[in-house]
Amino acid sequence: MLIEKSVKPRAFKNINVKSLPVHYRASKTAWMNQELFIECFHSKFVPSVKKHLKSQKLPIKALLVLDTALSHPSEQELNYGNIQAVFLPPNMTTWIQPMDQGIIESVKRRYRRKLLTALSKEDGKSTSVINLVKQINIKDVVYMIV
Repeated sequence: MLIEKSVKPRAFKNINVKSLPVHYRASKTAWMNQELFIECFHSKFVPSVKKHLKSQKLPIKALLVLDTALSHPSEQELNYGNIQAVFLPPNMTTWIQPMDQGIIESVKRRYRRKLLTALSKEDGKSTSVINLVKQINIKDVVYMIV
């Protein structure tokens, strides 16, 4: 899910945001909140889990494990039959942070590799690296990360 402040960023001028390879939503703060989380859970997470489990010929049964962040709604709001959410006990951040950092670091590493590859394709042109980086917009970043 990509959350931005703008409902329709300039980079998406001629693009239907529903055709992007991410679930795009706008929020005044560009932060996750309970309303966005519930929407994403029911409209994106549940259907994608069901599709994956069916493709693997597995029963439709899944568990989403969450921490107690304020942006996470209650377990009752994140219940869809056999697809449910459970919360870790409070004050577990020190125990789960290394796993979280590993995931974040992996995404950052892959993004940097894509960015450097894109910049290296411009090799030999008279444009400076700074100008090349300034030309990259949110749409480019979405496709790099995906």
